[in-house]
Amino acid sequence: MNRIKDSEIAEWRAIFAEKQNNECALCGTPLDPEKSALDHCHESGNIRGTLCTMCNQIEGRVLNWLSRSGKDIHPADMLANILAYWRDDYRGNPLHPTHYLPEEVERQKLKRKLKRLKAPHAISKTKARIEELNFSISLKIGDNKPFIKLDNANPVSPSSITTKMLKTAESITLYGKFSDNQLKDLLKYRDKISEEKTK
Repeated sequence: MNRIKDSEIAEWRAIFAEKQNNECALCGTPLDPEKSALDHCHESGNIRGTLCTMCNQIEGRVLNWLSRSGKDIHPADMLANILAYWRDDYRGNPLHPTHYLPEEVERQKLKRKLKRLKAPHAISKTKARIEELNFSISLKIGDNKPFIKLDNANPVSPSSITTKMLKTAESITLYGKFSDNQLKDLLKYRDKISEEKTK
């Protein structure tokens, strides 16, 4: 077993970088000779490879955090468990209450924007986009909120539909769950309801 000298670090850093196609062994980004580190195992002392400085810091900090956790498990095994945990498919589980869909984030921004708008066209356009997002969000989270689609227009909430709109529409499509009163009003136009998706 031999130990390299401080003066040889740059040389060995270049050797391992070349073995790695001049890419960081962890993130795969191109290595900058001036911003890379010769990484080593902190248990055995053996050189492992060349990392970009950011990954070298991250790897060291992660190892330090896991080692200080007080858990009776090797840091490498803990990290393997974390990776498997991250990569599992949880899409069948409910959403956490603090997590917001991209559509919900956009909707919130548009609602704030709506308060500042003055031009009728801009207000109408923004409200229409909010309705689109409401429908998309409802479908994704399965909350069964009621929406009505008239002809080929985008689905909107019942409060956005007027009696005149229902009378002039050629077809009406229902989505989600409607109250008895809402259905009672819509049944006047039952001959136009071509597809009903209520639950």
